[in-house]
Amino acid sequence: MNEPTVRQAAIRLLGAFQITADGKTITAEELHSSRMEKLLLYIFSHTEKECTASALTKTLWPDEDEADKYGALRTMVHRLRKYLTEALGEDSLEIVRVKGSGGYYYSYPGEVVVDAVQMEKLYTDSTLADNEQTEAALLRKCVNCYKGEFGEAYSEEYWVLTRQSYYRTLHERAVRRLSALLMKMKEYSETEELCRKASVMDPYQEDFHCLLMEALMAQGKNLEAQAHYMETVDALYDALGVDPSDELKLAYEKTLQQVKNREFALGQLRTDMGKEEYNKGTFFCGYEVFKKICELELRLQKRLGVSVYLGLLTVTVTQKAKADEAQVQLRARAMDDMKKVIYDSLRDSDIFTRVSANQYMILLQSCNYENAKLVMKRVIDAYQSLELRVKAQLKYSLTEQ
Repeated sequence: MNEPTVRQAAIRLLGAFQITADGKTITAEELHSSRMEKLLLYIFSHTEKECTASALTKTLWPDEDEADKYGALRTMVHRLRKYLTEALGEDSLEIVRVKGSGGYYYSYPGEVVVDAVQMEKLYTDSTLADNEQTEAALLRKCVNCYKGEFGEAYSEEYWVLTRQSYYRTLHERAVRRLSALLMKMKEYSETEELCRKASVMDPYQEDFHCLLMEALMAQGKNLEAQAHYMETVDALYDALGVDPSDELKLAYEKTLQQVKNREFALGQLRTDMGKEEYNKGTFFCGYEVFKKICELELRLQKRLGVSVYLGLLTVTVTQKAKADEAQVQLRARAMDDMKKVIYDSLRDSDIFTRVSANQYMILLQSCNYENAKLVMKRVIDAYQSLELRVKAQLKYSLTEQ
């Protein structure tokens, strides 16, 4: 005799809001009401008890008169119950009003799985696991619950913001613990995939980038790890105007050190160096590599008796952003344009790096002070001649090494 199928409803609070029950789905767009969505967010995120009318009215109408709120809440719940019945059918998910207290809770004749609640439970269970395989399996499910920010459309509201911070932190902890387990199990490819997804979801969480670089290095993908570091540094400069953390710099240093610690045959190195055609134009590199090249060049130039100059180029955007374009995006455009200008304006033997959100440093070899000034002015003139450039004040300074 077949057992009856257990009905199930799935509620997504992490990422784009969604309800799925009995094979039917409701999205936030289909609700056509931000207040209805917030009402459901609040009720489904408080599964342990009924939601009081007072708490709901303060959440949905924080600035309106007390007398008007309760009537508006009853009207909204009535509309919502009608909509849920039309969308999901009779005897399905509904919002119930508690007689006497006037509070509200959800009801469903089956199992209700709320992703945020499930994520918390899986994380707690993972801390109690009696072996690493079970712990990793639970953490995988925990991480997969997190599809984005809690109530992502309402980050300006305090009660949403606090829950976003909580679930984001829970996700970070789960990723760190799972990454450590997978690395220990030598599951480097899975670690890479895990950390790539995490770094896309939270691109300014530098721990994820460090973990990703470690996974890439474990697979011998040092150049890919170095390229990822460069991309991350640019993103941090462009979006936040901050330097990479010491931990991220250390991860980058490890990629350089790992190359030094490997042993190669001369023929293998020659083949590897000839795989890609040499890129013409000025050489761009990360700051840590730039420092090492500067040290080497300084030794060489002193032995030859010629000068080496460092030029610092500062780009200060003066153009005001339009309503739909943030000032940081303008700065990012200006820095990208300047990078292309430097590539095209200097010699193949010159080297440059980005040192801050709005500065590049250039190593000018075998030239005197007057020639160095001409080079820096040529770069500035080339930028000013761009037809679609971002308006900016450009300044440079020079120092002899």
